[in-house]
Amino acid sequence: MSSCFICLIVSALLVTSASAYRLTVMPVHDLTASRSGLDVTLTKQLSDVFQQQGLDVVPYQKMLAFLVDNSIRRSGEIDSLTARRMAQQLNSDGVLLTTITERAIHRQSKIALTLVLLDGESGEQIWGATVCDHINDSQPLLGIGRLETDGDLKQHSLRTTAALLSAKIPDLPQREASLPDYRITDIDLKPVLVRNGNPVFCRVQIKFLNQAPTYLEVETSAGSTILRKSRIPNCYEGQVATSPRNGSHPVHLKIHWSKDKLDTVDNLTRYHVANTPPPLKMHVTTGLNIEETYAFSDSVVILPRLEEDRPLDRWQLMIKDREGKTILTEGKNASLPERLEWRGTDAYNHRLETGRYTMIMQVWDVAGNRNQVATKFYLQPANQDMINISQVQIDGKNYLKLLPAQDQLVPVEQWSLELETPEGNSVYNKTGWELPSLVAIPVNLEADRLICSVQALDRLGNNVEIKTAQLDMSNDHERVAQRPSQNSLWSADF
Repeated sequence: MSSCFICLIVSALLVTSASAYRLTVMPVHDLTASRSGLDVTLTKQLSDVFQQQGLDVVPYQKMLAFLVDNSIRRSGEIDSLTARRMAQQLNSDGVLLTTITERAIHRQSKIALTLVLLDGESGEQIWGATVCDHINDSQPLLGIGRLETDGDLKQHSLRTTAALLSAKIPDLPQREASLPDYRITDIDLKPVLVRNGNPVFCRVQIKFLNQAPTYLEVETSAGSTILRKSRIPNCYEGQVATSPRNGSHPVHLKIHWSKDKLDTVDNLTRYHVANTPPPLKMHVTTGLNIEETYAFSDSVVILPRLEEDRPLDRWQLMIKDREGKTILTEGKNASLPERLEWRGTDAYNHRLETGRYTMIMQVWDVAGNRNQVATKFYLQPANQDMINISQVQIDGKNYLKLLPAQDQLVPVEQWSLELETPEGNSVYNKTGWELPSLVAIPVNLEADRLICSVQALDRLGNNVEIKTAQLDMSNDHERVAQRPSQNSLWSADF
């Protein structure tokens, strides 16, 4: 037997083996164009080279009609169940997904293809390959049959692809379907949080390989519900009873195919029951905590938090003054903000006066449970007088009495007193850390009138200078010495 005759026999066997395989070629997905780009021309050319290799290719129009009937727009939407259904309806053995991952033209002509073959029986991937061609790397020896154009390079890549698959067909694995004849694509349960056994709305989107079952049933610890078919394709929905008991509860799905066939999907989803208020906490990260009141002068930062993961419907924030009047309100139909900052202003962004204020945060979860937390604040502007200064006489001697300002909540941390003559000469200095304080004025200053200045620093970091009128050093009266300067010096540091 001649070698030429033997080659003819081998070629005939390969063609016979390939022709027994029927292939569905999906539209080529072109990533170089856009996420949804399709190359119809390349798809048809790929089908032609497969047919030249002896494969039986499903006609393009039949494949396209299946995609339209099933609302499939791109190859990325082909899952294992869809591949099985496509193979059954188009009578094919496999479904080929092809993607162009790289393409260039003109001087740097190149193309890269990624191929995935899905088994028509199991829907699983049974073969894959990547073909990369560059016009400078795909030239034959001696230049015979040289690739000159982009079209030549593309045809070379397609022929290489077809040859790879044709050679692999005899060795393709035979797999039986290991997945069920249905696929759950979406589950919608509203609301996910309920109280006191209120029902929830359940919608299941599910696709079937062939015929739909007789009916679908949802089962919970509170009972079962038969889902009705929705107007939305492949959707079933209904009201589901819930347990009044706090905690998380599973939802199971039963697929009734017939009297003798039943599929059960345990723990399809879960709903949650909460009969208690949301555990809300308010963390104040700036300011000074004094007697369960947070003092600040410039701004204060609050971090609202739930102590457990619970979906909220809305929140509302109110700030009230000492008399209970609401001066600021804000809220949203959303979860809690990560961070709140209050700069001591009202709803019109006007700076508020020194005093005590209460911030009330209210929250409602999606089940309707409500809770609120109140936090007390004390606003002390940075230029607020901290010390009252008065001149007193005791046993004929002159003293300066330093007292905290009226209703002063933030304590003074340090003070510094200076006495000057009307000409500006410093004659006495004194520093202290506690209030009230009584400072004796030395008798040897030899001045009838003095000017007193006090620099005060509080625990918020505010630094205020207070200048008084002239002090009368005579011994016939006592009077208040304080008179604030017009330009107080201050700074706030958090």
